[in-house]
Amino acid sequence: MATITPMVSRLIETSGGLVRSMQRTLSGRRSRSLTAVRITDELFNLQTPQRAILIRQLKEALVNYLVPAPFWACVQVCDIANLEFIIQLAQLSEKAICVVTDLCCALPYRWMQRPSPWNDLRTDPTKSVFEPRGACSRSARLAARERDGQRCVLTGAHNIYQVAHIYPTYFDEKSYDSSSPTIWKFVRFFWSAETAERWHRAVYNDPRDPAKPLDTCANLICLRNDLRAAWANGLFALRPVSLSDDGTSMEVEFYWQPKQSHKPYGLVDIAKEPGSSKDICSVDDLNVVLPTKDNDAFRPIESGHIFTLRTDDPVNHPLPSYDLLEMQWHLNRIVGMSAAAALFREDEDSDDDEEEEEEDNRTAKPLLPQQRNVVEDWIQKSSNLVWDRADEKDSWATHEKEKDGGTNLDYFDPTQVGTSFRSDDDLFRG
Repeated sequence: MATITPMVSRLIETSGGLVRSMQRTLSGRRSRSLTAVRITDELFNLQTPQRAILIRQLKEALVNYLVPAPFWACVQVCDIANLEFIIQLAQLSEKAICVVTDLCCALPYRWMQRPSPWNDLRTDPTKSVFEPRGACSRSARLAARERDGQRCVLTGAHNIYQVAHIYPTYFDEKSYDSSSPTIWKFVRFFWSAETAERWHRAVYNDPRDPAKPLDTCANLICLRNDLRAAWANGLFALRPVSLSDDGTSMEVEFYWQPKQSHKPYGLVDIAKEPGSSKDICSVDDLNVVLPTKDNDAFRPIESGHIFTLRTDDPVNHPLPSYDLLEMQWHLNRIVGMSAAAALFREDEDSDDDEEEEEEDNRTAKPLLPQQRNVVEDWIQKSSNLVWDRADEKDSWATHEKEKDGGTNLDYFDPTQVGTSFRSDDDLFRG
């Protein structure tokens, strides 16, 4: 197996040409009954008849053995021509397809920039293959915030948003085991060469330094804190639909990704159908609610809801890249179907610009003298708080040290120092 792994890795890398030749060979074989396919069903993770038939053929080629969840997820979203090639590979060599299914286990974790639990099976466990996320340039973050109006592009919420990468530009492919394919080799294996090249150009488009990934607001998007964590964990995906000719507006569709019944490291039947996202308005107790047209109520959004992203300056503040959002659309669904995020806590996923957050007008203002007096008075009263065990039941009580007969502690009123709390409705209104 150790000998065949690099060989299959090279096969994955060079599969694009093989897939194109197969497309020409198989184009005349497809049944006419499959021409009327509702492609829109696949947006909700429903298999089209054509994909379902091909997956059943793949199951027969695999002799009904179970596959890792990430490989199962990949065949649900990959290009049909590439799926046909995978079937041919399975029929050709059982050992080769077994290695391919194992290698695919790394894909969702590379997209998430998380250490893969499958890596220890193939590499030296003392060698770290995980590089933490780096921070994008401050100018790119500021441009993204200005473009998005200092708010979440989905909910419009101010002050509780984060700047998130679309493509995690800080992949260090050199740090990964050379026997395991890079993310771009995976992309070329599961999607057409033309699609892979378009996505690659969207990331590496600097003519002066072709190896340098994109570091502009075209690779950034502002999302509410909880939505940013949910997006990174594959709880939803954004599908780009259309881009205006002048580059000032783009329509994107929102699709929840239902949680799977299998574990991230589990084996599943390749013919298992993924859960549909149709009519779903919440995943993992997360809701996104928007005001109605009359602004007199809120409604939760369902899969398929359309948002419009806008910019006033498509040159200096370009919209999020259409191609990168398309790449994210496919890979986020793989993350969700793989249940990969179940291995990590949401609070481990930090903000991309967290380290320099204090530079962006979020530094606390010094207290005025009268405000300082209020705070000091409250602290002094709090220091008189003692544990009263006079009753059989424990209870908190306060006592004035210098007076007979205690008085109740005055609770601190944040409005006295110029602070205000916002209701949930206010948060949703932004």
